[in-house]
Amino acid sequence: MKVTLQYIADKAGVSRSLVSKVLNNKPVRVSAQKRAQIIRIAQKHNYTPQGIASEGKLPFLRKKKVIGILQPELNFYFLTQLTDEIEKNLRREGYSSIIFNSHEDPQIEREILEFCFTGAVDGLIVNACDNFANLDYLRKLQSNNLPMVFVDRYVYNVNASYAATDNRANSFKLTEALIERGHKNILFIFHGKSICTTVQMDRFAGYQDAMEKHHLKIQKEYIYTDRPLDCQPLSNLENMKKFTAVALATTWDFLYVCDMLRQMDFPDAIDIGSFDTFTIPFPLSDGKLPFKNIRSLFLMIQQPDVLAEKAVDLLLSSIQSKNAAPQQAHIGCHLQIFDNINSSQF
Repeated sequence: MKVTLQYIADKAGVSRSLVSKVLNNKPVRVSAQKRAQIIRIAQKHNYTPQGIASEGKLPFLRKKKVIGILQPELNFYFLTQLTDEIEKNLRREGYSSIIFNSHEDPQIEREILEFCFTGAVDGLIVNACDNFANLDYLRKLQSNNLPMVFVDRYVYNVNASYAATDNRANSFKLTEALIERGHKNILFIFHGKSICTTVQMDRFAGYQDAMEKHHLKIQKEYIYTDRPLDCQPLSNLENMKKFTAVALATTWDFLYVCDMLRQMDFPDAIDIGSFDTFTIPFPLSDGKLPFKNIRSLFLMIQQPDVLAEKAVDLLLSSIQSKNAAPQQAHIGCHLQIFDNINSSQF
């Protein structure tokens, strides 16, 4: 049976005109989910209209040399650096970019993935907002041969190439540096909003490895930067005063932890370990610099330029050879220690 526009329209529950516009990449108001459904039906039944262009493919299947870059946030310095470096590397290779922001929302991420599935891009570089939420859809994208690689945050159970900081190994080094300073009570703090990411889980695993190696107690807490101190799920605020050092899963929490230390009136200055640099000096809400109660900063500096270059290389390899085996690239960091910190050091 010859498949017609009307057949696809009936299957999708939409008008023939809407199907025609979707399949020919014409402007039309339609949800990403419905667009994806129409395209899936057309692909399943090998729909080919009469009079198609010489490429022999529907417009949504033609190569456009456009790559999607999906980030969980764009208001964080490391991620803006990473996005900028990816875009520059793609442009050097002759590709344009569409930059998407999921705002750490799995539903928004899913809608973006559905849009990309419709043929809007020739490949996708994904920094996943969650390790579990869209696992089924990421696997579906793979099965439909959309070239895709992960950068920064990969997903454990999706067999795709990725370029990521070696978070476990570098978190181990960071924790060991704190231990070598004489710290025995080191608290690991998760960023509550993005706890189910491979970045946080791998960094916690590295912290665990170091603490177990030195027979020290593993202790963790969770903070949410959109909640006041008295609404945090911290197990015992007074008990926190026993810690002499804090390892942060992400630098997003640095300002909040600084303010928390001041409000809790910590008796002694502590050391803080984390990843990346900070845009400092920056005052807190009361106009004061955030260094009270902090003695030293231990920072693992990531390499967004190296991550970007490797992610683009992996994606282009996948585009050129869709049967290529997935590859994993773990990128190192270097440790910087700022003692007796003051604003002039940043």
